[in-house]
Amino acid sequence: LAFVMHGLGGFKEQDHIATFADAFKEKGFTVVRFDTTNTLGESGGKYENATITNYYEDLEDVIKWAQEQKWYQEPFALSGHSLGGICTALYAEKYPKKVLALALISTVVSGKLSIEAHKRDDAEDFSNWEKTGWKEEQSRSKPGVIKRLPWSHIADRLKYNLLSNVSKLTMPVLLITGENDTSTPPDHVQILFEALPGPKEYHIIKNAPHTFRDKKHLAEIKNLFLKWVDKATNQGESSDEYFDIVDENNSPTGERRLRSEAHSKGLWHRTVHIYLFKKTDEIEFLVHFRSKTKDLNPNKWDTRFGGHLKAGESIQNAIKEELQDEVSLILEPSNLIQGETYKRDKYPNREFTNAYYYKFEGEVSLLKFNDGEVQEVKWMKSSTILESMSKEPEIWSGSKSGFTEIFNVLKSILKN
Repeated sequence: LAFVMHGLGGFKEQDHIATFADAFKEKGFTVVRFDTTNTLGESGGKYENATITNYYEDLEDVIKWAQEQKWYQEPFALSGHSLGGICTALYAEKYPKKVLALALISTVVSGKLSIEAHKRDDAEDFSNWEKTGWKEEQSRSKPGVIKRLPWSHIADRLKYNLLSNVSKLTMPVLLITGENDTSTPPDHVQILFEALPGPKEYHIIKNAPHTFRDKKHLAEIKNLFLKWVDKATNQGESSDEYFDIVDENNSPTGERRLRSEAHSKGLWHRTVHIYLFKKTDEIEFLVHFRSKTKDLNPNKWDTRFGGHLKAGESIQNAIKEELQDEVSLILEPSNLIQGETYKRDKYPNREFTNAYYYKFEGEVSLLKFNDGEVQEVKWMKSSTILESMSKEPEIWSGSKSGFTEIFNVLKSILKN
């Protein structure tokens, strides 16, 4: 079960709201979309009376109504856009045990940050609103409709701040915002992302505004939703998926087996590993502490990012998907340095690993490490890694000999 909520002045038939709902439906969810009161939908009231308070109360009313239906179940998923985002998050903070997962799209984080964003984007418009007591604008979703909002809306908005009880949001959380969003800008959503205590993902849609209308943007968001729902409900890689099986010479056999079967029966399959490095006085690698939910080597340090090739997936697609899922890097395989393919026989886990390297020269803070995959990241000198692997091999997911092979190949490539 999932509830999907529109934003200020929105309505349940908007394309982006339908996109969120469709993603849940494709994953087998019963989905409830509704129009709040005081919006441009079917529930009555006047837009000028719209507040976070009234939107939130409507959400509670809809969920109470749903509790009386035969299809109602807990925990359920919540998703909201903009004002609907903060309302669904407030509900999750108040009733965390009822919420399976939370998707906040272009979400309002707090009244204070809303004011800061408005002043940053158009200080004169904000000043006029305060002086005259009213803000007027054309509705883009319903052409010809003039939206008038009183200053009292801001007074109500200032009552709310998701950061005050963010510790309650321990369920999986998806955050998405547009790169060009001036209402809930990426840096404000980043503040929420960093404060979230549980499994979380944050994606910024390139060249997208606050409200998503472009079909390419909507398709990208739906794809992110589908993958996230799998992870949030343990239907993705953390559960089971199909691999193409290869023989001991890395030639396809034509068989496809479940991940669990490949790992339990010693069936050869393929993986891709990407090593992020930089050069200072020596080569450093970006290492990370693996999620406790990983079925292989949980709660251990790792020198590589990546994963398994799913059935029918190319190495190139796997590289793009793994980097985007784990660190939110969008790269073409041509941007990477190709290494070698290694035969790793750690029965019953047998794999052919395709190694790639990427020289990352940006700030680590620019990467978005999804907690579903990564708990902690840091740069570590190659000499420090080798020393640690010698003294404490149990804290690493890979072996010293394996890393030495990888390291030596990279040194050779850089030298040449």
